[in-house]
This record gives sequence, C-alpha cells and structure tokens, in this order.
Amino acid sequence: MITRVASQHAFALVVAGALMLASTTFAQDETKKREAEAVFKQATDLMDKKEYGPAIPYLQQLQTEYPDNHAVLWNLGIAFVETNENAKAAETWKRLQQVAPDDWRAISKLVQAYQALGDIKARDNEIKKLYEFRKNSPDPKVKGLERFCREQFTISGQKGFAFEYFFPLGPWKKYFVFSALDENGQEKFSISLGSYDLTTENVARTW
Repeated sequence: MITRVASQHAFALVVAGALMLASTTFAQDETKKREAEAVFKQATDLMDKKEYGPAIPYLQQLQTEYPDNHAVLWNLGIAFVETNENAKAAETWKRLQQVAPDDWRAISKLVQAYQALGDIKARDNEIKKLYEFRKNSPDPKVKGLERFCREQFTISGQKGFAFEYFFPLGPWKKYFVFSALDENGQEKFSISLGSYDLTTENVARTW
C-alpha cells in the first residue's frame, strides 16, 4: 500500500494538512503493486527535493490506474499547488472530497484553490461548507478545531499562510492569523487580526 509522506513542512497546521495520507490497498497483483509503489516513490522523492513539476506525470499515471487512492490525490493536489496550476489543484481537491468526504482538510484545500483562482463565490461556499462540516461532525477532534488555512501566498519569495478561526473566544479573540515562513519552513513571524477586550474597553472609555 502507498504510505510514503509527500514532503516535510515545519509549521504545525500545514503539516496536518499537507502530510495526511490514507492507507489504501492497491490491487492484489503483487507485480502491479510493486510497480505502483516504485512510481509513487519516484514522485515523492522528487517532491522531497521540491521538484514538484517533474513529480506530476508520475502521480497522474497513478491516478489513471488508481483514481480513488487518497495518497495519490493528496500528493497530486500539493504538486499542482506548488506549480501554480490552481485550476487543476481545485479539480484534484474536489475529487478528493468525493473519495474522502470525512476529510475536512480537503475542503480547506479547495478553499485555498478557489482563493488562488480569484473565485470568491466558490471560495465562500466552501468556507460555509467547512463550518457546517465542523458543526455537524461526530468526531470530537474535528469539533475541537480552532482554525483552518484559507490561503497560501508568496510575497518577495517568502511563503505565507492565512488562517481563519472558526469561533474566536476569550479576552484575546483572534479572527485571522497571517504567518510567514523562512527558507527552512519555520515560522518567521505572524500577525493576528482580532478583537481584544482590553483594547475595546479602553476605546469605550474615551467616548
């Protein structure tokens, strides 16, 4: 079965999304299975070296043979994102939603793809779907999710992520966090947008 991790990212929520793979058994034919494993290893070895473009044909070959394999779809979607083929990424994430309807990360990835495409209506529909998914999920881990990644971007060669909080709580409510990574994938700094009780109370006193 294919279980090889696609790539390594240090930032926690990115890891949770980018490296999540399902365990899916390929055909019983041992020869075919070994061939598929070899092709998948070629693809993931390239992705480990950040050679996403060359990895795509290998993953597309596997997708043709195993269209419902979670690991193949996930890695292919990541490769399309990294090569700025956002329309193809969106199609891949939609397919992954069909294959793994209980994987909330697939919805989050589709939000990011539509954001990159500038399709705001489709993006907002997926965000609404994600909120409903969290609300109705029987999984306590899903219900306990604080935030999701709604956008990936690059500014002056620096990778960044935008996170949205589902339901900001407490005296230091955060609605959005923008995180910038360094060249090693470590968080360099972050900027939050929120509503803080201490600030709003002080403002109220000035009126």
